[in-house]
Amino acid sequence: MSSYLDFVQKSMDVSAYERKVIADNVANYNTPGYKATEVKFENFFNDEMMNVKATNDKHIQLDSTSEAVYQEKNTKEREDGNNVDLNKEMTEMIKNNYRFNNAVTAFNKEMGMMRTALGK
Repeated sequence: MSSYLDFVQKSMDVSAYERKVIADNVANYNTPGYKATEVKFENFFNDEMMNVKATNDKHIQLDSTSEAVYQEKNTKEREDGNNVDLNKEMTEMIKNNYRFNNAVTAFNKEMGMMRTALGK
């Protein structure tokens, strides 16, 4: 498969994983002491997959050492120690759905171009 399709597939996989993380957060809204987990979408992609090369000292370096999945620690907790914010989770779900749908559209367009090139 092309590196473009590899990237699109990885985007869809990460979006599916992020959907599960958000659903877990929402499901644990009433669980005392539960700490929300967040996915850093961009940290699932390594420099090699993104075809990133720093050719100048002034280029911005991607932070490949930070975690892709982490617990929210700097958010306000309720009295029961839970820090899940339903408004934030719903907003993240909408953004994640948008990313996933864009990846599906990109995949379908690429497949359409391949079919056209093959004369099918």
